[in-house]
Amino acid sequence: MNRRYSLGALLFRITVILLVILCDKTCSLSSVLSLRKHTLDAILYRGTPRGLEALQDLSELSTFTRKTYNSCNDESSQAYIIKSLLPTSSVNSVLSKLKQLDLSTNPDSVDGLPSHHLNLIVDGRPKDEDGAAQELLPHLDTFLYKNLLSKAREVTGCPHLEINEVFCRRYGGRTERCGISEHYDITSRLTCVVALDDCAASGTQGLYTLPTGVYHTSERRFFPLSAGDAVLHAWDVLHGVNIEPEHERASLIVWFSEGTDAAPRDWMAERNDAVGLFVRGIAAEADQEEPPCLAPHPHDLYLKAAPDNAFAMNRLAVLLEEGAMNEERVERAREVVALLNEDIGTDDEIVLGGGEGETVRLARRIWLASALLGSASAQEALASSLLDESFNVIEDAAAAAELRLLGAVFCGLAAAQNHPDAIEAAKQLFRLVAQSSESES
Repeated sequence: MNRRYSLGALLFRITVILLVILCDKTCSLSSVLSLRKHTLDAILYRGTPRGLEALQDLSELSTFTRKTYNSCNDESSQAYIIKSLLPTSSVNSVLSKLKQLDLSTNPDSVDGLPSHHLNLIVDGRPKDEDGAAQELLPHLDTFLYKNLLSKAREVTGCPHLEINEVFCRRYGGRTERCGISEHYDITSRLTCVVALDDCAASGTQGLYTLPTGVYHTSERRFFPLSAGDAVLHAWDVLHGVNIEPEHERASLIVWFSEGTDAAPRDWMAERNDAVGLFVRGIAAEADQEEPPCLAPHPHDLYLKAAPDNAFAMNRLAVLLEEGAMNEERVERAREVVALLNEDIGTDDEIVLGGGEGETVRLARRIWLASALLGSASAQEALASSLLDESFNVIEDAAAAAELRLLGAVFCGLAAAQNHPDAIEAAKQLFRLVAQSSESES
């Protein structure tokens, strides 16, 4: 029997669950199917013992579950580990200089936070920042333009491949940056990441990828890299960086393009699978003037990609929530929602809410589908949307409490994956619980 708890008792239990989610470092669940089932149970049976038990089980799938990348098990990923690619002398020279510099804190293109990077080559030409490029590039020239470039051309089968960007990054320590969320390198045909220290040697820190179609942080695969080791990966490989707070990491990154005569990013022009469509959409939005190969409108690309890609779902949902799509595309979004809801088999009413409007309700349904795939961003977005409405729109106390409960569940799901905004929202919920308890007493 799935009895409902009283509001006071329920708020107390949710607080306990969220505390467990933020503190628990164990893991017993590993199956993606179990992940989906428990997520759905937490949502559909919210406020009951069964729902709380599912949320407790999901708390065990945390960011502390760190799996090592194994090329034998990840054959679908176009990523290659190359051992000892950069000589020890070059590693030491670059790392020593890097530690002496105040790195750029310009906003990163992925998350908008300070990037903590040092540019060495931009648009194929040396970029001298405080004399660093002039000092460091002589240690890297042979490595870059003989060893690495020939390997990159061999891997891609592209004889016209050229080095376009070279830069260094630091994580941890005084940077206070512990990672960067998963993304695609939309401006690079091929990317090389070289470890400048042994932070990632154990295969539980640093650069990671995710299996195709999987988005939960517990399924990250970390590349085991000692100082001088490198990873080559294609533009369509989903990847990110994460280190635990007590660690520090430094890396050298090289981006390749197909030569100055090639159209911008024409390597992705014919990719019509979900990943290709999404990345083409992001690239088109990033360009002030669309190259011919990216001519389809980005909204159309997201609509095509959404049924099979959580990133496209999330972007589509944001556009709908912002009211940025015309009526024709809203109609196509309705068709996407019908397909996604048919696939997940859930009751629409759990995400409809009250008076936010149709496009917001469509956005929530799309976020729901993405959330069930394990997307922390979708879980956090749903939590934010529902909680905002519960506090600012709904006058009916019972309806507001229901939205708040559902928002708390999604907040817990995202906080379990260490999503920073969800953690902050969880803290706000703790304060709400405390205020509610004081009022009831």
